Amino acid sequence: MGSIFLSHNSADKPFVRKLASDINKNGHYAWVDMAEIKVGDSLIGKIEEGIMKCDYLGVVLSTNSIKSEWVTREVRVALSQEICGRKVKVLPILLERVQLPLFLMDKRYADFTEEDYYEKSLFLILARLSEGSSSTGEKQKIETKVEKDNEVKGMKETTIKNLYVIEKNSGIVAGDNVHIHTL
Repeated sequence: MGSIFLSHNSADKPFVRKLASDINKNGHYAWVDMAEIKVGDSLIGKIEEGIMKCDYLGVVLSTNSIKSEWVTREVRVALSQEICGRKVKVLPILLERVQLPLFLMDKRYADFTEEDYYEKSLFLILARLSEGSSSTGEKQKIETKVEKDNEVKGMKETTIKNLYVIEKNSGIVAGDNVHIHTL
């Protein structure tokens, strides 16, 4: 399964705890400082280790985090890996409507600015985590299809089903459903 380092400001911990819990419940691994750094550990060493071992760095963007020097440093380390590795590493997670830093402006973000967006944005993160994993490298997306497309009271509801092979040799298959409501 995929892994994500959640870079955030301490003022955003309630949201980060919920997001990490939901990511972990869906079979992925969320690295959060409060759970990983023990008394006496080197902050810089543990954070660097966490960023290096995770597939992605999810940067929680809020009025607090965009002013945080720690968050900026974490993102810069991950962006360096992204440039060197030529693959996506940094996933912007918008908690509040803020001016995005220049180095994140061209990236699509998961939008958690409204409670109604939570499930859809969580799905987007889970889908990205499912694309590649440093732990097994065996999970492969095998199908994406629209299950239904309904028009109800001026809103369009689309259900998308994603199927994944979890373990090639055992034939275990898992799926994710998401309901998207649009005007």
